[in-house]
Amino acid sequence: MIKLGSSTVIDSKNGFRTDELRPLVADLAQCRQNGIEVILVSSGAIGLGRNRIQEKPQLTSLARKQALASIGQAALINHYSSLFQEHNIHVGQILITTGDLAQRNQYINLRNSLNELIALNAIPIINENDCTSTSELESTKDRGFGDNDVLAALVAAKLNVDIFIILTTVDGLYSSPPTHPSELPINEVRDLKDLSKINVGEVSELGRGGAASKIEAASIASKCGIYTVIANGNIPHIVDKILNSDNKPGTHVFPSGHLSAKKKMDWFQ
Repeated sequence: MIKLGSSTVIDSKNGFRTDELRPLVADLAQCRQNGIEVILVSSGAIGLGRNRIQEKPQLTSLARKQALASIGQAALINHYSSLFQEHNIHVGQILITTGDLAQRNQYINLRNSLNELIALNAIPIINENDCTSTSELESTKDRGFGDNDVLAALVAAKLNVDIFIILTTVDGLYSSPPTHPSELPINEVRDLKDLSKINVGEVSELGRGGAASKIEAASIASKCGIYTVIANGNIPHIVDKILNSDNKPGTHVFPSGHLSAKKKMDWFQ
């Protein structure tokens, strides 16, 4: 599973970053050719909606954000469809809420849809359904999803993915907010207690979660036995570098357990 935050998907003017995302799409297409199943979780719909109607962020109410998400989601999936069509790969849009994960029958339907899309050699693209759910749109202090970070981790946990890659605009997690470009991120986290010691700093202008939601997402995934990487999505062919290079970029959070299906449900209550 690959998760892309808003700042990785859209630029400062809320335009889709086509040229920057083309190498990433090429990496995912190569994964599919190598027999690796791929699921993409992408933010950016609200920003693209603003771009379409030239809306100023500071004038946006919750209801307007929901409407912007609806407009922007259509644009988002069209942009991804165009990029993946360069590799003869279709995409499938899936909009979900926590209710789809908490209720067994809905989760089974979601899982079956994902499996069928993958069988069709399509890339499932997941986003929260902001038109009916407001958890991601509201403050992360009130248990929001943090720009889809936690949502992606919960889906990864339910689907038992092998590797969960969170792509952002920095090189990984730092012990404190970096003050110089030459500072290196934490390379490995093998004890989840070390995550709680990280100074998370500020949330970016485009993203809603910052380091705090990525730490929470990595912690959830690790407890569920999933290997997690937090890395810079602006680096060309970053997924290929994470999977295949000797000097792997990003912060690598190792699995710390393997929760049962019953224990995983605690996050949905």
